[in-house]
Amino acid sequence: MDIHVYYTSGREENFLYEDRGDGYDYKRGYFNEKVFKVDGQSEQVRILQHRSGEYQPSYDSYKIILHGLPFTPSSIKVDETESNFEHLLSEEGKPYIIVSERFKEIKLK
Repeated sequence: MDIHVYYTSGREENFLYEDRGDGYDYKRGYFNEKVFKVDGQSEQVRILQHRSGEYQPSYDSYKIILHGLPFTPSSIKVDETESNFEHLLSEEGKPYIIVSERFKEIKLK
């Protein structure tokens, strides 16, 4: 799944609800509610995800496409684990990373 993150100074919050869309399994907890928070500072961006629910989506990773960063990242941490900087890729001049759909925190500095 592609997620576009647009840099902003300060905090922003977005929500995603997902289920199979073909019945009433959501009544038994087979859905996900995800909250994404972006905290932008002049030399760092944090992306946080909180999820609840038991639904397993058809995808297992996010392609997070970054827009408008005011700095060039030199460090990436995913859930406090330093990631190889080569994981920051570029497509049409926009940097992106691919992470597990279960990540909790991404820090770019």
